[in-house]
Parts: sequence; C-alpha cells; structure tokens
Amino acid sequence: MAKLLSHIAVGAFALVATACGPSIDPAAKADIDRRVATLAPGAQTFPAPAVFAPRPMAVGQWTMHKMLDDKGQPSFMTYKIVGEEAGAFWIEVVREDYFGKP
Repeated sequence: MAKLLSHIAVGAFALVATACGPSIDPAAKADIDRRVATLAPGAQTFPAPAVFAPRPMAVGQWTMHKMLDDKGQPSFMTYKIVGEEAGAFWIEVVREDYFGKP
C-alpha cells in the first residue's frame, strides 16, 4: 500500500510540475514572429577578413543574435555595452522569446 501511495505522490508531483511550466505569451510570440519575418538575407556578400582585427569595445555598441531552441522556436539575444569603469565594461544581456523576457 505504501508503495502505491508513493507512486501516486510521484505521479501527482510530476503532473503539477509540468502544469506549472511557463506558457507562451501571445504578445511576446507576435513580436518575435514579426521580427523574424522582417529578417531577410542580404543581397551583398562579404569575404572573410584576412586577419583577426576586432574593433575596440565602446559604450553604446551592441549585437543581436537570432537563435532557435530545440523545438524550432525563435528567440533573440542582445548583448549591450552599457558602461565602463576603470577599463572594465558593463555588459547587459537581454533574451527575448515566446515566453517574454525571462
């Protein structure tokens, strides 16, 4: 009997844990889908650089990256340089997906 009760408890916990997972935010999904739809491959092509010569970091620079999760759902990750202090830089990372900005 105790074994049966423990199996029921584990099953109930698993059901509650999956039911409490994040749900898709319709506004966030619409925003991500709109932004993905505006992306198009560029008409220009650029050769690979001959040498590695990164630009120096500066406050105000940012990069945005489109990503896909294991379900094929798109998201965006933005890295921003938002400050400098004694030669070190403050970086802000923003992730946006179908569930909002976690």
